[in-house]
This record gives sequence, structure tokens and C-alpha cells, in this order.
Amino acid sequence: MFFKKKITPEEFGRTALKLSNEFLVNDAAVSLGLLFDDFWDRDKAEQGEQFLERHGIPAPKQNLYIRTFAHCAVHAASTKFSQEVGKAIALGAMTGYAKTPAGYNFEATCAVRWRPSIVDATSSI
Repeated sequence: MFFKKKITPEEFGRTALKLSNEFLVNDAAVSLGLLFDDFWDRDKAEQGEQFLERHGIPAPKQNLYIRTFAHCAVHAASTKFSQEVGKAIALGAMTGYAKTPAGYNFEATCAVRWRPSIVDATSSI
């Protein structure tokens, strides 16, 4: 018989981020790169960061975008949980990063996520 270890939502968030971080970073970078028409035609020897910097997006802004992208992805994946548990999962995931980019605000990003939507208000109609 197997015994399941109970973990906190924060631990779950950190573990989920560790397993998905490379995918999240790549997806965020591609979504940012797609803002530019020459993304698919770029020199493949050029690093993604170099491509974005050449188009006027400095590394600190790239890091902020990637963090916000990851935060939103974690929140989207936690919509099946209560607001409290979902927020704890996101907090755990975001504390898994070593550095916090300038301009990132966990509470402000959470406030956008948990705001009631028009769909919620009209779902009983």
C-alpha cells in the first residue's frame, strides 16, 4: 500500500514551476517575439534575448514579461481550486524564482486574476 504525502498549495506551486519552468520561459519568449513581423525570418544564430534587445526590449523588461506570463499561466491552471488555494499555489510558484524583476507585483497581478468576470455575472441568465 502506498501512502500519499500531503503538501501545501505553496509546495505544489513550487514543484509545478520547477517542472514547467523551461516550457513557460520558452512560450513567453516566443509570444513576445511574435510581436515583431521578422520573428520567423530572424537569424537563427541570434539568441532570443538578442533578437528582442535589437527590437528595443531590454533584458529587465523581458524578465518582467516572462515572470508575468508564468504567473498568469499558473493562475489559469489553478482555476479549479478555490481563490485562496489558487492564490497560494501561485505564490508558491512565484517564490520559486531566485530574483524578482523590477516592476513585478504579486498582489496586483493576483487582483487582476481573481476579479469577477462578466461571464460569472451573466452565467445564470
